[in-house]
Amino acid sequence: MAGGIVLAILLAVAMCLLLVRHAFRTMTEEGSRLAAMSPDQVAQLHVDHLPREMQSYARAVRDALERSHQALERERRFSRHVAHELRTPVAEVRLAVEHALRAGDAPALRKGMEAALCANARMERSIHALLALSRWESGLESPEPDPLDLSMLLRQLIDATAGSHPDVPPVQLQAPPSAWVHSDTGMLERILTNLLHNALDYGDPARPVRVRLQQEADGYRLRVCNAASGLHAEDVAHFGERYWRGRDRGGDRRHAGLGLALSQALANALGLRLVFSLEQGEVIATLGPFAAL
Repeated sequence: MAGGIVLAILLAVAMCLLLVRHAFRTMTEEGSRLAAMSPDQVAQLHVDHLPREMQSYARAVRDALERSHQALERERRFSRHVAHELRTPVAEVRLAVEHALRAGDAPALRKGMEAALCANARMERSIHALLALSRWESGLESPEPDPLDLSMLLRQLIDATAGSHPDVPPVQLQAPPSAWVHSDTGMLERILTNLLHNALDYGDPARPVRVRLQQEADGYRLRVCNAASGLHAEDVAHFGERYWRGRDRGGDRRHAGLGLALSQALANALGLRLVFSLEQGEVIATLGPFAAL
């Protein structure tokens, strides 16, 4: 009997060792397979062939690797965009200063300093917009929704833009006396400010920008309309792309080509749709739906 008990114990230990070795061999093989994969292949990694006890762990590893790859891609994209966006204004600063120094007189120096300040402002706008895009896309900042009156916010923003665009007709607002929704005030204010400034800066100066807020079956929808006789349907398809500034891609002293891209990212974070269309010579930016309170 004693011999049988010892033999049973030895068999049990041997079986445990074999099972542990098999499990670790599977992990070692999967580790080697992961090491040989490119970052793009990690997302397509299948774990169904693994033992059931290891599948949840393998999925967690796969998801962690995919998040790391996405974060690395965001950092690379941010670096490329910064280099791309700052190259031209840095060259402008250098040329302006060199020209002013060669001329040597006070008017030339003043003109060179003004050009350098203008290029510096463009760099600041680009950096702020790129940092904001990176924060929202990486999830470092998330919406903090509160009840707000969308009609009142629109009136405040339209009044604020009037002083910066004195040479264009006043913005025409059609909205209910109040429109209470649940959203993040800061994010929404940035979206609306970008839409208003783009409509005022790029619309036909003789025709007013029209802003219309209407309640529909699924909530409030906001439409910002501006006449744009020089635009084509294929141009509107590029709205929201980074650094796209129209058919002339030579740069713009007022815009970094990032405002609409940032607006798209913020709208997505708020669960809204921002869509651009061209109808009878008018660009229409539609934002919504906002669930009514």
